[in-house]
Amino acid sequence: MSDPWNKDEIRQHPGAKPNGIQPPIAYPPPYGHEGGYRAGALLPEPSNKVAVFVLGLLSVMTIHLGAILGPIALVLSAKGRREIREGRAQKDGLHTAGFVLAIIGTCIGAFLVLMIVFAFVIAGVAATHISGSFHDSKYDRASAEVRQIANGVEAYHAQQGYYPETLKDAEIFANARFASTDPWGRAYGYTVKDGSFEVRSQGRKAGISGDDISYDSKHGRLVYAHGDCGFQSDCAAHAEWDDE
Repeated sequence: MSDPWNKDEIRQHPGAKPNGIQPPIAYPPPYGHEGGYRAGALLPEPSNKVAVFVLGLLSVMTIHLGAILGPIALVLSAKGRREIREGRAQKDGLHTAGFVLAIIGTCIGAFLVLMIVFAFVIAGVAATHISGSFHDSKYDRASAEVRQIANGVEAYHAQQGYYPETLKDAEIFANARFASTDPWGRAYGYTVKDGSFEVRSQGRKAGISGDDISYDSKHGRLVYAHGDCGFQSDCAAHAEWDDE
């Protein structure tokens, strides 16, 4: 039996070898190191958590800015989420809440942007349709006025044996008032040449014969010129006889 008070007796470590050499004592590694204990309270907070939460909250509260603030918050949250995933930062409720709000704000903002784009597309299509109908109504009005003037000139010729020098003479003879300007605000043209006359509206594009409306007295019919003549372009216009 060993004597506990005997200083000469060498205490042997349970794992000591017979020659008395003791193995080194293994201590646990410090906190936070690989293989050591990880204490969540000692880990730092994720980066940008306040900015992520504020931007995420604003992206939901200001719906019209959600498509801008939401993605910014998501980009800022990426670093913090990577730190949490790698164990270099603790999980944080504020950071998580900001991340979730940013997703919601981004979705709402994207939906709102799509709705605005859709509304503009619908409005553009409607405006084009309305504009086309408006121009068609002007052409119909110009056609009717050209024909009315031409009928007055023909009536004058039938009674007098010659065409009037001006449209005013035809008005006085017919005791009627003709339209002096077309629907685009330009005066109707009237010319007499080689035993015939012509009444012409320059259409929507003044100086370009692609959309003129005229009356051909030789055939007694309206002539429409269709096409689009622009600068440095060829005019593919063609004449179409009115059967009225």
